[in-house]
Amino acid sequence: MIIRVPYSVLCIWTGLLLLSGIKEAGAAPIIRDVFQFSECEKMASIRVRNGVAPYTYVWSYEGNVIQTDVDLGEDEMSTIEQAQGGDYNLTVTDSDGNTYSETINFSGSTNFILNILYEENQECEGETFGQVYGTIENGIAPFTVNFFDEGGAVVLTTVL
Repeated sequence: MIIRVPYSVLCIWTGLLLLSGIKEAGAAPIIRDVFQFSECEKMASIRVRNGVAPYTYVWSYEGNVIQTDVDLGEDEMSTIEQAQGGDYNLTVTDSDGNTYSETINFSGSTNFILNILYEENQECEGETFGQVYGTIENGIAPFTVNFFDEGGAVVLTTVL
């Protein structure tokens, strides 16, 4: 148990501090020790400290448990990969039943996919005109799309 006494009081107080009837509370609360997060790689790793090892890490997404790592030691990390956009809830329980909880948010994949559904080119008096239809999956808007000519020069830039 830690008792905090202001410095000014400590300097002038010379009495005896006697504490009785106070029970030592087991291990210190579980806290996050190491956290690694990559939105691009769609992964998160975490390690806790304090509490009493081994630990059980339970990851859930949209109310469903997606991963459970049991009996991890003090130096081991729990990692989720291929995360979708949204909130992931993590609950860590030590061997004494103490818990630590955290919510980790992935905003979505930063790697987007442009699906070209239809392309039409027409030549008219030496110039080429065309249309492109498509969809974008994943990623975070706005998107910048560049169109190139045969020589590799940008001929059109548009923001979607």
